Amino acid sequence: MAGFIDGWQEPEYSALTGKAWRWMTERATVWVRPLGRDVRVILDAESPRRYFKTAPMLRAKVNGLDVAQLSPSTDFRWEFVVPRAILDAAGGQVTIESNQWFVPGDRDGTADRRHLALRVYSLRVE
Repeated sequence: MAGFIDGWQEPEYSALTGKAWRWMTERATVWVRPLGRDVRVILDAESPRRYFKTAPMLRAKVNGLDVAQLSPSTDFRWEFVVPRAILDAAGGQVTIESNQWFVPGDRDGTADRRHLALRVYSLRVE
């Protein structure tokens, strides 16, 4: 079980494509129910190169420790394991950080001032 804490925008949906997603900001936290064992986090997302000239560096952190990093340049699935000991010490909180983000209003002239780093289609834990 996982829940969105901070750094996540409201869910969105496109009837045209049939896809649902949730944008994350440059620093987004999820709560993962500590199960007394290691857990695998699986995140499916859109290519960040659609919005950035270079691939961003993504880092997964738990209790201040890097547990995974990735620099995706296409649509991707990111799977990483969070060890039980650090997940328990962090109260189940896993933070995903991106070194790049944008403000939509700066690009299209609208009033949209959200910080957007990554369009996430799904996030689950096993």
